[in-house]
Amino acid sequence: MKKIEYYTLKPSLKQYFGRKVNKALKFDEWTEDKKVHQIMEQGILTTFIKETRKIKLLADGREMEVESTEESKIVQKIPTGVILIWDEYQGYIIPQYQMATLEEIEEDLIALKNAYNEVNNDCKRNEN
Repeated sequence: MKKIEYYTLKPSLKQYFGRKVNKALKFDEWTEDKKVHQIMEQGILTTFIKETRKIKLLADGREMEVESTEESKIVQKIPTGVILIWDEYQGYIIPQYQMATLEEIEEDLIALKNAYNEVNNDCKRNEN
């Protein structure tokens, strides 16, 4: 009988700076380029974006430049327990994927390994 192997998606070991939202979390942060300003207070994340872009175009056979300015205000009520990850261009964002600390990942991996060891041991006992 062929040995059956189990495979798991390899986790990314890249770490991100972040904060877990709680009732006391409070900050006033800017991105390095000063385009994004964020304030967190009482579970409300307010993001101010101010960015200027220049677009080159042809008009009447001449190259011209059009400047556009974006000024936005985004207000989000963030529930307790949500992890915010720092992005150097966008400020704090809610990640698309579930995040965990290295300690949490280690606990999960040990539990997973123990569970598979038990399954393998049961299979060996059933073969006899």
